[in-house]
Amino acid sequence: MMKQAMEPTTQKKYFAVHSAVVFALMLSHTIHLYIWAFSIWALGALPGYEEPIYFALVTYTTVGYGDTTLGPAFRIFGAMASVNGILAFGMTTAFLVGLFPRVLGLPTEKDDPKP
Repeated sequence: MMKQAMEPTTQKKYFAVHSAVVFALMLSHTIHLYIWAFSIWALGALPGYEEPIYFALVTYTTVGYGDTTLGPAFRIFGAMASVNGILAFGMTTAFLVGLFPRVLGLPTEKDDPKP
C-alpha cells in the first residue's frame, strides 16, 4: 500500500523512468526481430525483405499464422526463433514485474519479515 499520494513531479519522474524502460525493452525486441529477419534473408530461406521481417515477427511473438513458412531445410531455424522469442518476452516480463514495485516504492518480499 502506498503511504501517501505522490507529488506531481514524482509522478512525472516515475512516468519518465517507466517510459524509458519500456522503450528500451521494445527496442531490444525490435533488434532481436531484425537479427532473425536478416539471418533468414541471408540464408536464402525467404526472398525479399518484407517476407523475412513478417515471418520473424510472427514467429518471434509465437503467433505463427502459417501463411509464410520456411522450407524443410530451415524449419529448425524457425523453431529456434520462436523459442528465443518466448524466452525474451518471459525475461522482459520478469524484469518489469521486479522493477515496478521498486520504482514505486511498494513493499517487496525482502521487506516482509518472515516469522
